[in-house]
Amino acid sequence: SERQARQVLSAVTGDQPILEQLEWGDAQIEQSPGKIRNPAGFYLSLIRDNVAVPPNFETSRKRREREERHRTQAAERERVSRLKRAYEDYQHAEIEKYLAALPPAEYEELIRQKTAELSKEYPSMAGRLAGDHLAKMARVSLASDVVQRLSLVSFSEFCKTHDDDNNSNT
Repeated sequence: SERQARQVLSAVTGDQPILEQLEWGDAQIEQSPGKIRNPAGFYLSLIRDNVAVPPNFETSRKRREREERHRTQAAERERVSRLKRAYEDYQHAEIEKYLAALPPAEYEELIRQKTAELSKEYPSMAGRLAGDHLAKMARVSLASDVVQRLSLVSFSEFCKTHDDDNNSNT
């Protein structure tokens, strides 16, 4: 009855998770149709007896918290991925700038040396590749060497100046 409900609710302490108890009660009624003959009385008993909600029961609050954690984690993965792509673009641009500044004869000599190194290190591969493919591989290998010579900022330093999420807060 309404009187009983008011009486039970007046005895509830402030920290009792009433909504969670009712959600769990809903789940119990839904899982066992017809088994609980008096749902209203069942709900009152859950609140009156301060029945503990099983820890593995996902209440709407827990579900919202879990979904928010997932959204936050996905946003963080996307942010880091975006920063990594931007850092790779930065490195590539710096390497290209360095290589473009080399005198043509020096650049050609470095490519020739790298081609010779690759041919010596991977003779079976070098014999099967056309000259332009080997030259492309030599250029990639040269770029890898160049990145070691350049004074590029670290990824963490790059992030400090290119992270839109952090920069928008300052």
